[in-house]
Amino acid sequence: ISLVRWRFILLASGMGFLLFSGCTMIALGPAIAVFLLVVSPNANLVILSTLSGFIWICSISMAAILWLMIPPLQGFLAISLIEGVVSQEIGRYAYYQLCAAAERRVAALSSQKLFSPNNFDSILASGLGFGVASALVRVGSTLERAVGPGTSYAAACPAMSVYLNAALHACLTVAFNVFLMVVAVDAYRSRAKWRGAAAVA
Repeated sequence: ISLVRWRFILLASGMGFLLFSGCTMIALGPAIAVFLLVVSPNANLVILSTLSGFIWICSISMAAILWLMIPPLQGFLAISLIEGVVSQEIGRYAYYQLCAAAERRVAALSSQKLFSPNNFDSILASGLGFGVASALVRVGSTLERAVGPGTSYAAACPAMSVYLNAALHACLTVAFNVFLMVVAVDAYRSRAKWRGAAAVA
């Protein structure tokens, strides 16, 4: 039934499908290009990217569970935001430590570097996983509604469609997570506390 419904929507709202396709390419086009050109040729980078996305989902799930378990958090948006940021950075640090431990294990058995979190390609793949997972969770449901007929505008920004705004937000989220992964890994590697604080900030 769901497949028939989707086919009907696509046939009945051609402009909606075009809007959805365009916004999706704006949101994920750069990430798809990086994945195809840099990550996909190397199986190890694909593993790192997938693992980092999974770690991000786990960290944000823990933040959501804490938010549900502690009722006072539900009444204070600022505290909830801080809790979400801290949980994501804990997940990022746990991911780095996991990769570093795996690299040490592999180095003890072979001279080949499989899971090194220190070279740029690995950092790029890791940031890409974090960013794509974050973008899909945050704006995926909004972009899904673009398939329907018509479009929507927010009162705060009447000149731009809500779906285009969400697509740009998703694209910037991916880029931001890649840059943040570079800063965070550099901080973890150099053990500089001020750099780690900058990554959290």
